[in-house]
Amino acid sequence: MTVEAPEGCLLNPKFPAAVVSRAQTGHYVPILILGALHQVIPDRVAAAAGSPLWALAQSGVRDDGRPYTTVLFFNGGMGATASKDGEHVLSWPSNISSTPVEVAERNSPLFFHYKRMRPGSGGRGRFRGGSARTS
Repeated sequence: MTVEAPEGCLLNPKFPAAVVSRAQTGHYVPILILGALHQVIPDRVAAAAGSPLWALAQSGVRDDGRPYTTVLFFNGGMGATASKDGEHVLSWPSNISSTPVEVAERNSPLFFHYKRMRPGSGGRGRFRGGSARTS
């Protein structure tokens, strides 16, 4: 198999392309590849991740007048395979973990009432995708 990314395309941009969020784009490429492979070898390919990467950027001013900015990461689950359930709360293909509630509350004026697995978010079927976490 040969994969090419011609110069100037989204995956191989030329300066001065705006690519500050290029890591987020990269999370969707494997899903495209898995989708293409599923058409040829469906029993040997995992389903796509439920959410390759959810990122929330928040900024504002604290009560004491100091500005703040924070980025929170939330992850869904990995897709199931033909023989087993997918992994829960996994950012794939990277290793970004979900932002812990304690970190989010320390770095911003957010308050979380709860953080838990989202029931049923892995879908239905003999083998289910991994569950997403919700806050």
